[in-house]
Amino acid sequence: MTGHIRKREQGATALLIVIFALLLFTIVTVGFMRAMVQDQQQSNDSELSRGAYDSALAGVEDGKRVLTQCVVNGVQAACDAIDAEKCTTIGDAGIVTPASGSQTDGEVYVKRTAAGDGTDFQQAYTCIKIDRNTNDYVNTLAADTSHVFPLRVSDAESFDTIELSWVAPAKGQATRAVTRPGMLASPPLPTLVGWGSDTPPIMRVQVMQYTDKNVKLRDFDENGGSQTLFIYPSNGGNLTTQFSVDGRRSGTQRPIYAPCSPGAPQPPIDGYYCKVRIQMTKAVSGNATDTDRRAYLRLTSLYAGTDFRVRLYKGANLVNFNGVQPAVDATGRAADVFRRVRARVELIDPAVDTTLYPRATVDITNNLCKTMFVTNTASDYDQGSCAP
Repeated sequence: MTGHIRKREQGATALLIVIFALLLFTIVTVGFMRAMVQDQQQSNDSELSRGAYDSALAGVEDGKRVLTQCVVNGVQAACDAIDAEKCTTIGDAGIVTPASGSQTDGEVYVKRTAAGDGTDFQQAYTCIKIDRNTNDYVNTLAADTSHVFPLRVSDAESFDTIELSWVAPAKGQATRAVTRPGMLASPPLPTLVGWGSDTPPIMRVQVMQYTDKNVKLRDFDENGGSQTLFIYPSNGGNLTTQFSVDGRRSGTQRPIYAPCSPGAPQPPIDGYYCKVRIQMTKAVSGNATDTDRRAYLRLTSLYAGTDFRVRLYKGANLVNFNGVQPAVDATGRAADVFRRVRARVELIDPAVDTTLYPRATVDITNNLCKTMFVTNTASDYDQGSCAP
């Protein structure tokens, strides 16, 4: 019996399999480690970004304190700090002082505990600037609600036209479209359901002007001191109109047609889908010879809620609001990560700009049931059968 000797079998195949298996295991391990490191880094970046954002918000709140000191309390140091437009606004206004240990090189550290100065958390706001003269007024109206705000400009300025824009795609309204026809003698005013959720609201625009120390009720009826327009969104209409066309007293209830972009994919008009310019009956000035002159605008959103923007013009020139809705620009830091926030602040003087009048005497959501029985005898009172 003769045996066979296999001289060329040396285990090369098995060795290659082991090598490739080790390489595969190494690649998988390195991949998992890299994913873990990336997740950890992303988590740290997210935490630092949130910390920087929180620091910026803290700076906005301190900016409100400076505005309160300047406007409400009349502290000149706070006003001077605002007008200087430096990053050290908070410290210069005396809200936070270097002696407290919380301000270093213009930074104000954010404290998380009662003890310490906050530097151990490496969170601070690095720059706060406040602009009292903004070039527009922006806000949001819920459906069937109103908002009143002053039309106030600086002493050297005046305006004769307001520009109203509404329905902003940047606020999640990009799919809205205008389905209302324009330029009809009798515009359709359907029920709330019939109006459609894809149609911008009708805007009721009311302006009121008066002289603070010489208020005459007849001025609101005879001299253009009080006027109302209903701005109807349509696929036609004119970009410009005027408050003098208010036809309530003459029996003309026809609304004013305003042009609106038809919605996505059509681009908005300067950031908003609807816009109209309305000329004032009387120009409003803020100069020293007319310091007691006041003007207010009241906006009501009918059929739906909307974001809106109001700008003031003198002819073709844009005029800034003065102290109506200041902007606080705050930069926050967490370690080496920075975030910047620009916030609008509603600046209302409680002694002057209080709520002028309610929207309605009785405002209900569903229905109203009322029983009234009035005599000279208290025992005659009858509750009635009214059950709302």
